Amino acid sequence: MAHDTRMRPHEEVAKIVAEKLGTTSDSQYQGQINSWLQKEVTVKGKKTNETHFGDKHIYTLVDTEGNAYVWGTGAKDYAINQTVSLKMKVKEYKEMNGVNTTVVWYCKEV
Repeated sequence: MAHDTRMRPHEEVAKIVAEKLGTTSDSQYQGQINSWLQKEVTVKGKKTNETHFGDKHIYTLVDTEGNAYVWGTGAKDYAINQTVSLKMKVKEYKEMNGVNTTVVWYCKEV
């Protein structure tokens, strides 16, 4: 099967769709890779996956300035719209559905 060179990369398509739907965000990447942040964040989304080690929750978090974060853990179980103050380590930066998202790990409530 030949590769269709007319197809656009997923990231480019996601950006175009977000612009058309008006879902672009002012979220900015936070901190430096491997640095620590302390923020008050609100849980805006939660997806739970079953693993061999128990449930793993993937949280979508937003701080008071509207910056987006993603955190995966099996240790905590937060409710949607719950606000919590976290100390977290920056793992990487990703654009997710047109939103600049800071991926964090080693999160601890403070």
